[in-house]
Amino acid sequence: MASRIRTSAVAIFCAFIVYSAAWLAVRFVRDPLPAWDSAVQRHPEINTALTSLDSAGIIALLAIVIGGVPILYVVLRNALRDRRWKLLGLLAIPLLALAVLVIYSLLAVGTSTQRNPQGTSAAPFTTLALVLQIGFFLLLLAAIMGSTTAVALAVKRSHFSDRLLRFTLIPAAIVALGIVAGLITTIILSILIITEAPQLQGSPGNLEIVMSFMTVAAVIAITALLRGMRPPRQQTE
Repeated sequence: MASRIRTSAVAIFCAFIVYSAAWLAVRFVRDPLPAWDSAVQRHPEINTALTSLDSAGIIALLAIVIGGVPILYVVLRNALRDRRWKLLGLLAIPLLALAVLVIYSLLAVGTSTQRNPQGTSAAPFTTLALVLQIGFFLLLLAAIMGSTTAVALAVKRSHFSDRLLRFTLIPAAIVALGIVAGLITTIILSILIITEAPQLQGSPGNLEIVMSFMTVAAVIAITALLRGMRPPRQQTE
């Protein structure tokens, strides 16, 4: 049972990472801001839907923190106590990825926002600026995937008490429900935008892609939660 709960917790964590990427993508619906402000003044329910989406995401994030901090503490404590350097290396990957992103951002902050001709805010970005922006996006994607994989492997290779694992089911359930709530509010937000403010859609298919990622995350989270909460099989003599 302990192994099943641990696997479920890891799966829900990974599902939340996928959901978070889609959640952040939805927030770009506010760009450009003048068009957004004009739309929500006429249709305040659109802003209410986005606020509800943010609320669901924040609640799920807090649940991740509540459930994840004790887990990471145990992983780190046991790795130091048992001198399991590979586990420590896995835990160091997110910090290394963050450092690389910060250094890249500091080095590219000026050049990545240059426009051609310079000084014209409505002009397109320069070729180098676009390359740097794409590079940052790819680096961010690699950092997220690498960090998620590293943390998941560290948790999978560690041992936890049954009491701690059972506790993680509570925040895991909140995360799963938050993901489902976020998916529902995103569907509502998309319907409102399509019917009341189509100018906020951006490129065709953007909202559909986001909802597909959220749907995958919701299915993974709910499936993992149900699997983790399933009682152990009774052995028959």
